[in-house]
Amino acid sequence: LVQAGSVQVMRLDSTGNWQFAQELIASDRDRNDWFGFSVAIYDDIIVVGAPYESHDISSNNFKSKSGSAYIFQKDSSGLWQQTQKITASDRDASDEFGSDMAMHGDFLVVCASNADTDALGGNFMSSAGAAYIFKKDSTNTFTEVQKIAASDRGPLDGFGESIDMTNKHIVITAPYDDKDTNGGNAVPDAGSSYVFEVDSMGLWSEVQKLVTSDRGSFDRIGIQRGSVSISAHQIVIGAAYEDDDATGGANMRDAGSAYVFERNAQGLWIETAKLVASDRWNSDLFGTSVSVSNNKIAIGALFEDQDANGLNPLNASDSVYIFDKDTTANTWSQVQKISASDRAATDRFSTVLLRDNYLLVGAYQDDNPGKNTLNFLNNAGSIYMFENQNTVSVDKQKNWNENLMVFPNPSKGQFTISLSSEINQASIEVRNMSGQIILQEDMRSLIEATFDIDGPSGIYFLSILSDQQQKTIKLIKQ
Repeated sequence: LVQAGSVQVMRLDSTGNWQFAQELIASDRDRNDWFGFSVAIYDDIIVVGAPYESHDISSNNFKSKSGSAYIFQKDSSGLWQQTQKITASDRDASDEFGSDMAMHGDFLVVCASNADTDALGGNFMSSAGAAYIFKKDSTNTFTEVQKIAASDRGPLDGFGESIDMTNKHIVITAPYDDKDTNGGNAVPDAGSSYVFEVDSMGLWSEVQKLVTSDRGSFDRIGIQRGSVSISAHQIVIGAAYEDDDATGGANMRDAGSAYVFERNAQGLWIETAKLVASDRWNSDLFGTSVSVSNNKIAIGALFEDQDANGLNPLNASDSVYIFDKDTTANTWSQVQKISASDRAATDRFSTVLLRDNYLLVGAYQDDNPGKNTLNFLNNAGSIYMFENQNTVSVDKQKNWNENLMVFPNPSKGQFTISLSSEINQASIEVRNMSGQIILQEDMRSLIEATFDIDGPSGIYFLSILSDQQQKTIKLIKQ
């Protein structure tokens, strides 16, 4: 079925190599659904977007390109099985529900960048965009609990073009938005992003709108899926069509840039850096894809032509740039440029995902998948994995408790754990004065987490455990 779509699941084997494990397809697949246009994964759940799919959860009620998403869960044998199909509660033709998505913990957020109505289902504005929040219950069933839209939404803003989230924040781009943070000073297609925060009741509310300090016409910040990334303290947004260097000069059309916003002590996100490639050039589209983790940023450049040394031009072979943060000087600098070992023209080596010490780069038009360079398959696509050999990040993992903060303390019941760098496979426990565990949660990774103590006022003890160490802190609930 032409462009029905599928998802390939890879599994890490005992020798440390990734092997094909399973292909996922929709139970009601049809031509031109574009199943796999977006994907989110968290623990044992995979969600796959099909923004051009046109039927409701019962495969009825045709509405062209209304969009849908499919939930897959891993069974006891290690296979992924489709358990649910979801659509928007107010689905309509051409909404493209599933244009992008993100998942963390029990929350799943699915974007519909062409949706026309606001959070209440009214106030029609063509392609203003919206996002739908689903929550997983104890039976692993997802139910829509909220619809969100930009507070100053406008026609053709495209809110929902790109999304990322943590346990506490959602950031969503609107690349065609013209307005500044005050809703004025219109600059055509400058673009913006919106930050939402969850409260203790699980309700998400817009807390801030982000625009760049040197916003210009047709910058279209956050225009591509994967062009926004968030960690506990940092948001990075790509502006692939931006023209100026870090100082606002040296104009090169569509060279591209990326902007870093960091959260201050008051909880506000402040622009702290503009990043550009050291060898920037016209039409590189640097910022097409971005990813931030552990004070490192990876940025893809979709139409960059030269290798890691700035030589051997091959049209749109593409590259990825790595930036490191100097936490003492609070500055970012480029430390590496990466290209594929078997780079070729139009490979599109530029889609990035940075996690801990690993970087994945997608090359969706690579013709020679795998290590067999003779196995030509036109635009078959491939993924390259890189490992950071720098041991500094490992040392940070071992000494995470030196930079641990828990605030506010005392508190009326809600506390936030914050680390300067991410740790893997952590768990938190809260015990009362009698030693009873009143809260326990295992986390795949931890850099920031907010939790509530549901109990009377008094003294409690928070324990944070990882493979390397344990730290216990006294908490006071007022």
